[in-house]
Amino acid sequence: QLQMYIDLCSISNISVFILSDAAYGYYIHGRAVHGHADADMREIVTSLKREEENLCSKRGLGSDSEQQTFDMVIPMLLRMNYNRIIAPISNRDISQRNNQRSEVEKHFFFFFFFFFFFFFF
Repeated sequence: QLQMYIDLCSISNISVFILSDAAYGYYIHGRAVHGHADADMREIVTSLKREEENLCSKRGLGSDSEQQTFDMVIPMLLRMNYNRIIAPISNRDISQRNNQRSEVEKHFFFFFFFFFFFFFF
């Protein structure tokens, strides 16, 4: 199931940075080996077939690497700067945020609920 999520990140050309602790986390290198992610289904299927037949580079961080997931340790200075930047967002009153949730947030929540329900249940 995790590999399916990693594949989705690759096809979508999205990398993910997850901090599970103050200075420790994970990086998913989501790189579309076909150069772009905005494609119709026919183009995606064609691209996946090219990848299956080794007619393009690999998904990993290097052109010959398949490794897409990494454990990482970040410097505390980076974490302190991250906390400084994110503080105004995380310190908002939760009830105020819930009452003022925009339509975009509602659709975003629905999309991820559907995605995780579809792939994990």
